[in-house]
This record gives sequence, structure tokens and C-alpha cells, in this order.
Amino acid sequence: MQVLALEVATLPTLQLCANRLIHIRALRCLTAAHLIRTHLGEETIWHSSTDATAIEAREKPHIEAPHSSTQPRRHPHAEQTQTWSPALRRREPPPPDLTRLERHLTGSLQDNLTDMPQVHCAHGCKKNAKGHTDHWIGYKLHLSTGDGDVP
Repeated sequence: MQVLALEVATLPTLQLCANRLIHIRALRCLTAAHLIRTHLGEETIWHSSTDATAIEAREKPHIEAPHSSTQPRRHPHAEQTQTWSPALRRREPPPPDLTRLERHLTGSLQDNLTDMPQVHCAHGCKKNAKGHTDHWIGYKLHLSTGDGDVP
């Protein structure tokens, strides 16, 4: 179903387009996984090349709001004024939260895509090959490729 430029898209049409985009992304991931499986198999990539490049944009840079502390500051010696008891010593720290990569192992594709950080235009800088620092407004693309026979 194609939507003409003069036609107003309805909610079911927008949902259909969104579902198609999700399926296209999933198909791309499956295709990449199949290529890696067929060309590399169980082979390990021993060397990878990493580089970053600037992508200049004609946008205003995104300015983040300053972080506000949710917990009030405590006096540094407040813990020393408490009386010692065996119950305080046995208290174990809470288990650490799962990292994003650990959450992605068990999450669905849709959950993983929504969990990805949002990319905003910002001030960027990078040292070039001559050692000089280049500044720009835009984005920074990081690439890491395995040096091997992957097509």
C-alpha cells in the first residue's frame, strides 16, 4: 500500500509502516549473522582495525541539562559517629545492576532497539594524523572492522 504525498496517513497506515521497518531491521540483522556464520564459521578474528570519523551537521548542538543529585550530601564523618554493632558488619552490598550488553543477551529485538542510547548533535573533536585537534559540530562515527575475509 503506497501513500500519496497529498493523502493524510492514518494510524493503521503508520503502524503498518513501523512494522515493516522493524521487520526490515530484523532481516538485516539475520542476513549479517548468516554471512558471518557462512564465511567465518567458528573462526576467531584476531586483528581488528578501529577508526573514528567526523560527520558534520548543520544543526544546533544538543545541550544536556546539568545532572542534579538525588541524594542529599552527607557529612564525611557521619558514618564514624554511629555505634558499631555486628549487624552493621554483616550487611552485604546490593548486587550490581546488569550492564547494557548483559541486558541485550536476554532481551527481545524491540526492547534492545529501544534501550539503545539516543544520538544527538554535539560539539566534537578528534586528533588528526598530524597531531592537530579538529573541532566540528555534528556527530562522530566509530568503526571497528575485523581484518579478514568477510565480504
